[in-house]
Amino acid sequence: MLENGNLNQYLKNFIIENSTEKLAAFNKKLSPDTKKLITGCRVPDLRKVAKRLIKLGNFSYNCDGLTNLKSFIRAIDWYSFEETIVVGIVVANLRSKSETEDSLKSQFLEFWLAHADGWAITDTVDSSLKPVEDRDLPWLWTFVKKYTEKLKNGDFKYNQFERRFCINILFQYFLIDQYFKDSFEVVLKLWSPEYYVQMATAWFFQVAAVNDLELTLTKMNRAIKDSIKDSRAGCEIDKFTYNKSLQKMIESRKFSKLEKERFRSLKFDK
Repeated sequence: MLENGNLNQYLKNFIIENSTEKLAAFNKKLSPDTKKLITGCRVPDLRKVAKRLIKLGNFSYNCDGLTNLKSFIRAIDWYSFEETIVVGIVVANLRSKSETEDSLKSQFLEFWLAHADGWAITDTVDSSLKPVEDRDLPWLWTFVKKYTEKLKNGDFKYNQFERRFCINILFQYFLIDQYFKDSFEVVLKLWSPEYYVQMATAWFFQVAAVNDLELTLTKMNRAIKDSIKDSRAGCEIDKFTYNKSLQKMIESRKFSKLEKERFRSLKFDK
């Protein structure tokens, strides 16, 4: 096992050795929102090094593995786009096996989220949270629900990418079975009139519509009507989000020509 200082240097060296100026330039155009330094390392390589670091550092959410993880994260350069992504993948990939470890994982994830200042960062990491065991879904659902409560109570300062992260989790993992209907209430609590949140919400409604079109349209219509009626309403979306949701349905191959004509007719004029 490498010492933590060596692990952090190992990560820096890996990123430099596997980066190109061409990809750095491309990623800068793709991620104009981030203020972090983009070196230009491919996401598959970042996933690979994250798994390698977990093994080399013997990271876990208990005992020595937890101490090693804390030391590694403490030495991370948060000004690095790639290092920030790697930390997120490490935290997401580590399995939690008890309620105590679930709580620790939530804390690490929340700490990491506060450093995520771009959609490419959050969108890369949320896919690493894919539930693989029965106990993973309830933990992840609790994480998102608690997050909405913290937003409601004003417990901490948030950024739009934290909201986007949670919305992405909802439409990737919770538009199923017993979580389906409740997910609408949660996404509306997470919504805000910020571009990357609006777009994530539009994706949510598009995916939801594939599973239950009538319920999704009903929820969308109710939310936009509440917004128009009272801009102070707690659960609402704006016309931009509403229209973007319908546009994503129109562009999807999951709907018929007749359904797409219906979506066009529901749009608000610009």
